[in-house]
Amino acid sequence: MNYEQNKSDTTAHPFDAVVMFRADEDQQRPVKVSCPNGLWPAQDADGINIYENTHFELESDAWKRIYDNAKAWVSLAGRSVTQAENSLAEARADAGEAAKRFLQVTENMRREQT
Repeated sequence: MNYEQNKSDTTAHPFDAVVMFRADEDQQRPVKVSCPNGLWPAQDADGINIYENTHFELESDAWKRIYDNAKAWVSLAGRSVTQAENSLAEARADAGEAAKRFLQVTENMRREQT
């Protein structure tokens, strides 16, 4: 909730502390924090910069952000594994072809020398 959203509340002031839920990626859970200097571009009471995608009015929104980020991380990691497996398969195929060619060369050399 920011000052603009609180205009109808005559006690609201742009620098009133606001309680928010920070989507804490290190702890993998929402952290309830006071935002003593209002919202962006300020910092919360823990000294963390406040952004619209990190600090939420509702704890459920913070959980959603943490969940979505974790899910995206798993997806990216899975894609990286798939790409690495594909690269490894290509490298193995190249190594197999190189070995066949090497055997052919050594066989041809042996035949020529006899």
